[in-house]
Amino acid sequence: MDESDRLLNLGAKEYQKQTKEGFLKAIEYYQQSAKLGNGQAMCNLGYCYYYGRGIEVDKQKGFAYFLDSADAGCIEGIMKMGDFYRYGEIVNKNEEKAFDYYCRVYDFVTDEFMMDEYPEIFLRLGECYLKGIGVERDVEEARLYLEDAKELYENKVNVYFYYQKQLDKVNRLLEECKKV
Repeated sequence: MDESDRLLNLGAKEYQKQTKEGFLKAIEYYQQSAKLGNGQAMCNLGYCYYYGRGIEVDKQKGFAYFLDSADAGCIEGIMKMGDFYRYGEIVNKNEEKAFDYYCRVYDFVTDEFMMDEYPEIFLRLGECYLKGIGVERDVEEARLYLEDAKELYENKVNVYFYYQKQLDKVNRLLEECKKV
């Protein structure tokens, strides 16, 4: 583990305290780690600033950290940039660019056999194909991505409450596929 990862982990421990003091200490560690080039630390700073975790909301600064994170190759940062372009937050809405960011994440997680860690990319791509977001509508392609997302979320549903919510969304989208 290098120094940037050590600082990132110290920041994560502080962040998990879910207190103002913990958030502030986490930000200090994340900033030190980010200065050493750690993309995940940049992404974590993006969340802190964009959503005001422990500090006042600063969406522009948060966006800048997410962009730096994506440029550093952080999967979460790349996915977050896709979300910004998909929904037109901070940047002009550009669904094709969003889809391209999502494809970058997909390519990385499948090349590195990290699919289990990122079921949300299968959900995002499935939804893009189903609704024609940044790509020509293709219900069969959507169904394939959504089936993968369903399997991945089913394996994680007992790990974190958020996964059940996402699994419910996948199931609704799969029902939409059947209606087309």
